[in-house]
Amino acid sequence: MPRLVIALVCCWCARAHAAPGGDPTVARAVFTGAATKHGTSVALNPSTPPETLLYVLDDLDLVLVMSVNPGFGGQKFIPGALDKIRRLRRIIQDRGLKTQIEVDGGVDAGNIRALVEAGAEVLVAGSAVFGKGDPEAAARRLVEAAR
Repeated sequence: MPRLVIALVCCWCARAHAAPGGDPTVARAVFTGAATKHGTSVALNPSTPPETLLYVLDDLDLVLVMSVNPGFGGQKFIPGALDKIRRLRRIIQDRGLKTQIEVDGGVDAGNIRALVEAGAEVLVAGSAVFGKGDPEAAARRLVEAAR
């Protein structure tokens, strides 16, 4: 996996996320990513608890919390992601870290404020922006709803 991380980051990706779900090489991928200019991040799928990252969290710049199962757009937000974000934010604060929390999946005007209040700092809203006709107006509505 580290070779893949290096290839993605060096060639074209702004950021590559390692996924810890059952992969014993996640720590190696994290340390490989730390050597890049783009920072180091890990993605947590809906069924992966944030405590999975306890041993590598100090080395992460960002944790991506997937709030849908990866694979296709337009899925409904999984409400359990809010608790995961709160738990992760608490761990980050208790350790005095600057690790950011990103959320991807089902982000819309109905949940964006709760996500920010839970501790998310980076939000990905594909369908909520590009599936509503006017992407600029949709993005503005999301920003307003987040306040």
